[in-house]
Amino acid sequence: MTALLDILYPVYFTASSPILLLLLFAASLIVVLPILIMWERVLIRFSRTVEDAHKPGRPMVPRPAGPAILLAFVIVLAPFLLTRSVAGFLMTGAIALLIGLYDDLRGLGGIIKPALSLLIAVPLILLGVYNYNPHLPFIGSTTLTIIYPLLMIIGASIFSNASNMMDVYNGVLSSVLATATVPLLVIFLLQRNLTMSVLSLVYLGVVLGFFFRHRYPSKIFPGDSGSLMLGAMYFALVVMGQLEIIGILAFMPLIFNGFFIITSVRGFREHKSFQRPVSLTENYEITANKGRGLPITLVRLLTVSHPLSEKDLALNIWLLSVFSSVFALIVYLLVGA
Repeated sequence: MTALLDILYPVYFTASSPILLLLLFAASLIVVLPILIMWERVLIRFSRTVEDAHKPGRPMVPRPAGPAILLAFVIVLAPFLLTRSVAGFLMTGAIALLIGLYDDLRGLGGIIKPALSLLIAVPLILLGVYNYNPHLPFIGSTTLTIIYPLLMIIGASIFSNASNMMDVYNGVLSSVLATATVPLLVIFLLQRNLTMSVLSLVYLGVVLGFFFRHRYPSKIFPGDSGSLMLGAMYFALVVMGQLEIIGILAFMPLIFNGFFIITSVRGFREHKSFQRPVSLTENYEITANKGRGLPITLVRLLTVSHPLSEKDLALNIWLLSVFSSVFALIVYLLVGA
């Protein structure tokens, strides 16, 4: 991929480079928005809609957005499809999309989805687009020839399912993922890593474009296909760019939310099998339910003291993401993680 990009603009980080990168970012936004709008109409026509349970009248919203989002990635990255980095990035997303799409259409059991998610990292491993010598803070470079691919398999499942568990409220998932991508992009630019700068910039552009349709009030929901895919592709950026620690820190709100849920319900269980951790007030504000045995979620913790509107709740979660992303960038600047 680097060679092809060098043909497009031989002198990297010259005066013209920022313009070209901005054009690529704009292309991501321009491509994804019309695709999403057309896909929304298709979903509505075929009655692929679900209730938006947190609004008066429970309006019907088309779902899932996953296939349209992946198509946008493919179109923007079409000139580089034959390169290993782009192929691994897109194939990782495609596997997650298929798992989530089956769950959207037919439904998967609580343990089956995370189990199938162990397949997500396979393209990255087979294509060899990773480094088994990760750099750890205060430790330095390590050699994990055998262990690292196993950690990748587990990590891909964690990132994708953590992303899936956060997809409950309008605009939350897309805003958090866009924010968590910023420190990765900044670091890749500082490193003058052209390949990863382009991939992270395209990811940011597509996710922001999706946010414009996903923000409150949502015009489309990602579905399991979209949330699993976006989490998996974020994981691919982290692994291929060798920013494992930074990626974990920036992704921390989603990881904590998933950890709280799994530990509180004692394993992987379908959300329909336990009582809702939050409920709606008469004013359509979200408030934490009281009682033992309820799942602990980030939303429940944020609303335990007083109810929040869906917009305020999304803002609070986004601010947590901003904090974790800034912290991740500071850690990199201080210790070079």
